[in-house]
Amino acid sequence: MFLTGISLQHFRNYTNQTFFFHKPLTIIQAPNASGKTNILEAIHMLSTGASFRDGTIDDFIQIDQEYGRIKAALMTGDDEKSEVELLLSHGTVGGKSTQKKIFSINGVRKQLRHGIGQLSCVSFIPEDLRIITGSPTRRRKFLDTLLSQLDQEYIHNLTTYEQALRRRNKVLQQIREGETPRTALAFWDQSVLKHGIFVQEKRRALIDQLNLQRTECHNQSSIINVQTSSNNKFQSSKRENLFDNFSIEYDSSVISEARLQQYAQAEIGAGHTLVGPHKDDIVVRFSIGDSRSRPMAGSGMTQYPLSTHGSRGQQRMGVLWLKIGSFELLKQKNGTPPVLLLDDIFSELDRENRSVVLQLAQHTQTIMTTAEEEMEVRLDQESDKIRLNI
Repeated sequence: MFLTGISLQHFRNYTNQTFFFHKPLTIIQAPNASGKTNILEAIHMLSTGASFRDGTIDDFIQIDQEYGRIKAALMTGDDEKSEVELLLSHGTVGGKSTQKKIFSINGVRKQLRHGIGQLSCVSFIPEDLRIITGSPTRRRKFLDTLLSQLDQEYIHNLTTYEQALRRRNKVLQQIREGETPRTALAFWDQSVLKHGIFVQEKRRALIDQLNLQRTECHNQSSIINVQTSSNNKFQSSKRENLFDNFSIEYDSSVISEARLQQYAQAEIGAGHTLVGPHKDDIVVRFSIGDSRSRPMAGSGMTQYPLSTHGSRGQQRMGVLWLKIGSFELLKQKNGTPPVLLLDDIFSELDRENRSVVLQLAQHTQTIMTTAEEEMEVRLDQESDKIRLNI
C-alpha cells in the first residue's frame, strides 16, 4: 500500500489543497504554526477515524463551513488504485441531518468500521510522551487507536459500549432523582456487559501481543536492533536489546454482572457507571536491577513504572517501544508496513532515539514534518520535499 496523494477541503487551515507523494520519504518543511501537522493529522484521521490531537469534530472544520473533507489516493501492491474519503460535519449538511463522520471507498459509502484501516499508519508526535506521563484517557486512546486498525469489530463494539454507557449514566441519574425505577437499568446493564467484555478481551489480547514484541524486536535485527551503548548505566553483561526491558501491565476495571451488582448502590449515588473499559488503564514498566521495585517473574530483574520512576529519556524509549510494537502488529496483520508519520520529532528526540525511528523509516513510506531548513540527521533514501507557502 502506498499513499500517493491527499486532498483537504475546509479542513483546519486548508480550504482546498492537494499534496502528492512520489517517493518513500516525503519531508514537509515550513515554519511552526503553518499547518504542517494538519496534513499528518488528516492522514491519521483517514486511517483511524480519530485525530492524534485533542479536539472535537467542530475544531477540524473551517469556521462558517458545513463540512470538511479528507480524500486519499492509494496504490496497492497489485498496482491497483483506490480512493478513500472521510467527510466531517457538524451533524447537518444542506439543512439535512447526517452523521458527523462518513467514510467512502471508491465513492461507495461504508460503515465506520469498514472505512477505518483501509490505510494503516503509525504516528510519532512530540505529545506521545503523555502516553506514559498523562492521564489514563491518553493510554486508553493509544489502545483504541491501534485496535481500531487491527480489528473491524473492535470499533463497532467500543462505539456501542460508549453509547450504552451514556444512556446508562443518564438512567442512573434519573434513579438518583427518583424519576425512574431501578428496573430501567436492566437493558443497559446487558448492553454495557456484552460490549464491555468484548472490548476488554481485545485490549488484554493486544497487551499480550505487545509484550511479545520484546522477543520479536530482539530477533528481527534487520528491522530494529537497539542495543545499550557501552556507557549506558543499564547495560547488561549480555548486551541485550534495550527493548527487552519494557513490558505493559493491564490495569483493567473488570466489568461483569457481579461487579455491576456490587457497585449498584454506589453508582446510583454517583450518578454514573463506576466499572468498565472507560476506567481501564495500562502501566508501562522498565526492568532494572533496582531493589525499589517488584521482581519480574522468572527473570531475576525488577520492574518499576516509567511514569513515576523513569527519566525523560527512558520514558521516550518506552513510547518508541509501544510505537514499534504497533508498527510490527499492523505489518503482520496487513502484510505490508503502515505509513509512518513523523511530526517534528527530531527537535524532541535525542540521538539514540532518532536512530531508532530512522531505522524504522527505512522500511516503509514515511512522511515527516520539520521547521528546519536542513535537518542534522542522515536520511538514506530518496526523498521529496514539500515547502508550504505561508
